[in-house]
Order: sequence, then structure tokens, then C-alpha cells
Amino acid sequence: MHANTRIEPSSQSQVFLWIWAATLIVLPLMVWPSHETIGSVDSSTVALSSATGLIVYNPETSWLLPKVLFLAFISSIGILYIKDNWRGSLLEWLVAAYLLLATLSAFFSGDTFQYIFLGGNNRLDGLLYQYSVVSYMLVWYYLVLRIKERAFRFLIAALAIVGLVESAIVMAQRLGYDPVGYIVRMHSYTDYTVGTIGHPGMVAGLLLPIAVVSYVIFLYRRSYFYLFVALITAGAISLTYNKSSAYALIFTALLVPALNPRKIYRTALWATPLLIMAVLGTAHVVPNHMQEERSLTNMHTGKTRLLIWKLAADVALHTPGQPLIGAGPDGFKLQIIKQKRLDELIDTYRLEYRWNEKVTKVELLGDEETPLKDRAIHVSFAGRPIGRFFHVSLDRAHDLLLDRTIQAGLLAALITLYIYLVPILALLKHRDKYTMAFGAASFALVLYYVFWFPVPQVEPIHAAILAAAWAHLHEVHSPYTNETLAPTS
Repeated sequence: MHANTRIEPSSQSQVFLWIWAATLIVLPLMVWPSHETIGSVDSSTVALSSATGLIVYNPETSWLLPKVLFLAFISSIGILYIKDNWRGSLLEWLVAAYLLLATLSAFFSGDTFQYIFLGGNNRLDGLLYQYSVVSYMLVWYYLVLRIKERAFRFLIAALAIVGLVESAIVMAQRLGYDPVGYIVRMHSYTDYTVGTIGHPGMVAGLLLPIAVVSYVIFLYRRSYFYLFVALITAGAISLTYNKSSAYALIFTALLVPALNPRKIYRTALWATPLLIMAVLGTAHVVPNHMQEERSLTNMHTGKTRLLIWKLAADVALHTPGQPLIGAGPDGFKLQIIKQKRLDELIDTYRLEYRWNEKVTKVELLGDEETPLKDRAIHVSFAGRPIGRFFHVSLDRAHDLLLDRTIQAGLLAALITLYIYLVPILALLKHRDKYTMAFGAASFALVLYYVFWFPVPQVEPIHAAILAAAWAHLHEVHSPYTNETLAPTS
């Protein structure tokens, strides 16, 4: 850029703040129509495959690809801001180390370039996404460091807007008026609410930290707008029937006033029961036009999780390169086949799909020239002349620590966990509204991620919250960051 036209850092930061706040609102809402078919294949999928040479699937073109490409474009712009603001702080070195480990894991995985670069089918969390989300996170980190209060206001307001819009869409889907379904596939979703994210559990993962941040901001500012946002988003979580988010929100809502009873006790005394009632009771009040029966008390998925966690732990322990590197973006699926853990895989299928028949034999079909992940599994049952054929579809452990360990190695998983834990540990020492808001949101996300895994539709929002939490710790001189930064304008 010419010297006479160079933007001053403060002006540059203001421009990036507007852009990043806008992207935080737009990113979760991006969907792409994918409803015209040629035979049994969506025409948009055919067109994209022909143009790029990559194999893509309908959920990718509808929910994932628009978000990932938009994030990659925005984050490539963010590199300019990162280059001018690199400070060598602990968070920067942590995410740089994580990217290095994720990159090495991907290239030593033995997977094909498409899976390394884009990620697994219907995930798209390969290296393109990993570099993009880290870049997006670092820009938020620098913006909060430089602009402070104004950046916090923009971030919290953007989160509130996302929460209200997504909650309205979830509510409309619940009532049988689904604008997103008609955009994506020309008819509404009738099984469960998917929002603009594509899955009820992931929608809940988007709304959870927004509900927490809004709730804490209300307690400290007495702004009833943020109480409204917290209650609406909690109600939308109720409509997803996602147990991880619902219970995480309840535990966090009880934790916040317990940590600071004198300042917010009287307000929390009536606001906390309202929030809990919203997340537990909304699904019982709002008319249900969804066909699938769901409940916050059904523990069947929890039993399946236990089997998946055991399988994932075994896979992680026997993955070459641990603890320094993992098996790559789609490594869980690949290692299940390489390590021949098909019997354990079928055990999870049997519980998940409630099979009553006795399994007598499990075998992997296909010759040596057939790619491993393209091979079919044949399952034989007692008393049945013809068995069933499956592909390995289990590609996530549904636990943040296990999934990161498999994908990028135990060290990368511990780095990720540390980034989440630092804002939570800060709650033990500091009681200001931003430490409480973002620390409590981090606590809720850790509870959520015990049973879930990061996805491109949602994780950038979580990354922005973590970035703000870490940047704020510089201002309060947290011992966990091991550094103090002088104020910057």
C-alpha cells in the first residue's frame, strides 16, 4: 500500500471490527439451494464436481460449503491484519503450534488430497477450514486487544443478533413454517429443527454460548434486551432437544451467581429460574409439527456415546505418531478400517439402531485397489440368509478431547483444552462482567464438547468468544496467560 494512503492502525482496526462483526452475523446463516436433481444426484453437486474435480455431497453444498468458503475468503483478508499485529503472545504460539501439528497429522495420514484439504465427507473441516478458523480467531483477538470496550460491544451485539435470528428460524421450523427447508430442498424439514446449521445438536451448540453471554451481560448491566435474548435462545435450545446444551446451560446458569453472589444475587434469584424454565419448558408449550419424538430425558444416545468413546480411545492409542501427531481430518474413519476394529464398530451400530438379531460375522469387502473408505462392510445375522451392507460412517468420537487426539494428536488436543480452560480458571480470581460472560460461556462449551465435536457451521463463533476471553485476560493481568500487555489504542 502506498505510504500516503496507508490506513492508521486505529482506523484499520475500526474497519476490521465492522467487517468481523458482520461476518459473525452472516456466517451461521449462509445456506445454498441444492434441490434440483439429475436422477438421484443434486444438480448443484454435479456442477460443483465437474468444475472442481472434487467429490461433494448434498449436505456439503447446502450447509457447509457456503460457510467454509466464506470463512476462507474472509480469513484470507484477516491475514493482512494478523501480519501487522503479531505480538508473540501465548495464545498466538498455542494456535500456531496447533496448526503445525494438524498439518503434519494431515500430510502423514496417508489419506487423499481431497480429505486432507477439505476434510471428511459432510464435515469439510480439513486444512482449508483449520487455517481459516485460526485466522478468524486471531483477528478477533487483536481487535479486542486494540479497541477493547467497543470491540466487546460489537461482539456481544452480533452474538445477540445471531441468537435471535437463529432462534426465530428454529421456532418457525417447530411450528411447521420452514423457510430454510424451502431454500435448500423445496420442502420443509419435518423430523427435527435444523436451523441454518443442518443438525439440531449443532444448532444448540451455536445458541448455547449466546444464551450464556446474554444472561451474564443482563445480570451485570440490567439490560432487559439481553434477558430477552437469553430466554429466547434458551427456548430455542429446548426445541432442539439437545441434552448436552440444555444441561450445560442449566449448570452454567447456576454457577454464575454462585461465583459472585453479592453483586448479582438479587437479580439472579428470579432470572435464573426463568432461564431454567425456558430451556426445560419451552418444548412442552410450543406446538410441535415435527414428526420425530424426542426428549431431554432419553439417555439412549448417552449409552451409545460410551461405546464410541471406548472405540475412539482404542483407536487413538494405536494411531502411529501419537502423541505428537494424529491420523488427519478424517482419521477416525480411516483408522477404524486400518486397525480392523469392525466388531467394535458394529457394536455401536447395534446399540444405536436397536438391532435384536445376533451378529455372526463381520467382514470388509473390496480388493486392494479399492480405497479403504470406499470398501463396504458385510454383516451376517443368525437365522438370516442375507446380511446387511454398510460403509464406515462413524467419523467422530463425539468428544472434543478424543476427536482432537485422533485427528491431530494428544498434544494438539491438550492445546485445545488449555485454550478453553484458561478463561474458566480466570473465573476463580476475577469477577468483572466480561470475565464472567466469556469464562462462563467457555465453561458451558466445555460441558457441551464432552458429548460433541467442533463443526465449521458453529466453531468460528466459539473461536470468537475464546479470542475475546483471552484478550480480556491481558487487561486484568491473568496469571494463566503468563504475560502483561501495555494498553493499546
